[in-house]
Amino acid sequence: MGTSKQTYIMSGILASAVMFSGSPSLESPLKDSVEAMALADIQAEACTGLCNHEPSSETSMGRFLEQEIAERVELVSNRPWTKVSRIRFARELARAIAQASYEHGVDPFLLLAMVEVESRYNTMAVGTVGERGLMQIKPSTARGIVPKGAAEFECDLHEISCNVLTGARYISMLEIQTDKRNLEFSTHKDRRQFVLRSYNLGPARAYKLAIETEIALSEDDDRQPAEQTASQAKPASPSYAEKISFRASRFQTRYLQSATSPKEVVTTVALAN
Repeated sequence: MGTSKQTYIMSGILASAVMFSGSPSLESPLKDSVEAMALADIQAEACTGLCNHEPSSETSMGRFLEQEIAERVELVSNRPWTKVSRIRFARELARAIAQASYEHGVDPFLLLAMVEVESRYNTMAVGTVGERGLMQIKPSTARGIVPKGAAEFECDLHEISCNVLTGARYISMLEIQTDKRNLEFSTHKDRRQFVLRSYNLGPARAYKLAIETEIALSEDDDRQPAEQTASQAKPASPSYAEKISFRASRFQTRYLQSATSPKEVVTTVALAN
């Protein structure tokens, strides 16, 4: 894994460690030295959990992703699943997220949050302007960002691995574009929300809105996810970017909790809606 990829992913893990521990900064000690050692082990393992292309049975990261998906998919998708189909889907999606995180340096918790908000785990979802699959990607967008020779070149966007790898590639590209733009962000959260708005609305429109509103990221006219019909559409509160950021942060915190106090963790079913 390249240094930039590892640094980007680890920053999310470290931020969660601070939030979970209650410490105001990375230099502040945790109250419990045993817990501090456990968190250090998790941080050291983060790359391993993301680099392994078959994480479900090998790492705590893979096990967490697989278990989280299996527990949430029926409620979030609002449709019945057989036990076998839930397990199979969870394993395939967990592996796709781990692989995409490794190859494109994208936070795995962000990818999982985007899948939930964009499609509610519906691989066959189709958006209002032709977006397809779990991360709602337009075929024209995929053709523009996936080079010939890449594994996902001209692949089926309704297929799990194809969609997640393409979506992660697009996010990574938007991260690079964002860093090149003449914009100043006061926090990492603001930067992430701009990247998410670029994914949602298109980079040119997101940049135009940011300039016009001085990066007022919470007041927007976001594209509605595929699973929300026109009759259900309501003013975005919270915004598309905020919904995803909130879920990603919760997934990060839960990962740390599950690794340090596995018996005390309950599933995040409250995030289903």
